[in-house]
Amino acid sequence: MSIRIAIADDHVMYRGGFALSLDAIKNVELVVSVSNGQELLEHLKTQEVDVVFLDISMPVMDGFTTAKELNLQYPHIKIIILSSYTNIGHIKRMIACNVSGYVSKVANTATIKKAIKVVCKKGYYYDKEVYHKIQENLNIISQGTTYFTERELSIIKLFALQYSAKQIADTLCCSTRTVEKHKEALLEKTKSFSFIGVLMYALSNGYLLLEDIE
Repeated sequence: MSIRIAIADDHVMYRGGFALSLDAIKNVELVVSVSNGQELLEHLKTQEVDVVFLDISMPVMDGFTTAKELNLQYPHIKIIILSSYTNIGHIKRMIACNVSGYVSKVANTATIKKAIKVVCKKGYYYDKEVYHKIQENLNIISQGTTYFTERELSIIKLFALQYSAKQIADTLCCSTRTVEKHKEALLEKTKSFSFIGVLMYALSNGYLLLEDIE
């Protein structure tokens, strides 16, 4: 079954180039191509989509607002930011919107393919340029406002590695209910709507490195 892709970007020529890139990727189908977030939400009323590539700067409804609406209305859809804005401010703001990934607009077909596959498998993906920006601007943990215990860090890492709650419980020698309680506490502690938000918080603040989970 093909992975159904949507793109919202106000540059027609870029959308055309993006469509050509997707044509070169097996088991991927572009089903929605629109110029802003409002048009995207209209299409999603009748069209099933698995992954949305979302520009930040768009007329009518920008990427920030669109990402928030997607999380509320279609939490199962993976959101990958596709933008020329790769400064740390935009990156952190989009992380706060619980996006699944962030890719520079200069990304080639191989990077787009990897982003789709990794996001669908692991739930998150940052290309090298964006990841380096995050690494360069990491907050020192001791100066942060949110602290994780060693047990919480272990649970975050194991969830990132796609362990189930039972597998985590077996690994850490505790009950599944204990793992679920920790998960709920982490969502509240990081003010996240989904566990992807917890992972992104841990990554962006230096508690977790991509090298730990790849």
